Amino acid sequence: MNGDSQLKTFWNGSNDFTLEELDNFWLINRSETGDHTMWVITVFNQKDYRIFEYTNRDEAKQALLRFSKNAVLSYTN
Repeated sequence: MNGDSQLKTFWNGSNDFTLEELDNFWLINRSETGDHTMWVITVFNQKDYRIFEYTNRDEAKQALLRFSKNAVLSYTN
């Protein structure tokens, strides 16, 4: 990976987080970077799921290729 973005595993579906905790996570992390664009890979497993955040589209697309199946790339801003 290059320095354009960082890979962050910020939520694993097997953990119990409230919506308020997730909102607080986003408010803190988005205000620190000043950048409000985000590419998200969601990987679905049998019992849980993982979500990865990228700020660079090309890097997110490359990361998506590493997952053999059950993964979705989405964008939010």
